[in-house]
Amino acid sequence: TDAASRSRSRAAAGTAIVGVAAVVVSLVAEFSLQERTPAGETTDGIATAAMENGGVRDLSTVGIEEMEAVVAQNPNIPGMRLALADRYVEAGDYSQALEHYMVVLDQEPENPTALARVGWLTFLSDEAELAESFIVRALAIEPDFPQAYWYLANVRIQIGNSQGAIEPLERLLSYDLPDDVRAQAEQMLAEARS
Repeated sequence: TDAASRSRSRAAAGTAIVGVAAVVVSLVAEFSLQERTPAGETTDGIATAAMENGGVRDLSTVGIEEMEAVVAQNPNIPGMRLALADRYVEAGDYSQALEHYMVVLDQEPENPTALARVGWLTFLSDEAELAESFIVRALAIEPDFPQAYWYLANVRIQIGNSQGAIEPLERLLSYDLPDDVRAQAEQMLAEARS
């Protein structure tokens, strides 16, 4: 049936988008946390999670359960909660990620990282117009946010606004990007311009 075909098409498109999103999430994760959260908050939360026997641990070795414990002990440190939410996104547990992003927005309604990522998860939930509003708001607060430009371009292409995707793609391409991400963005830009 048409409905089943559309459902399979959406599932395939969603899988592709999630794969591309994973590349972008990993690309900007290290600097997005540091640039979007005041240094004291980031240092406090990460230091609590990363200290082991007097030394600093690589955060990639800190598991979700341990991060949950640190967030529970320090619920008002948005940087650590954002890192945990990002970890849930990487694990494909979007409902847990969304829960943590929303807590950050309750604490800091103008947090651009949480706004952009809520927008992206909203987009993945097939609510592109609502997603666009979150991402546009994030960029109004923080115009130097490459990942949000990627999100916005994808959302606009999905809702049929290819012309509206041109500017965010051009902005994205002004950043230093891995070759594969740059190639995808350049291809999307060429298609949007045609």
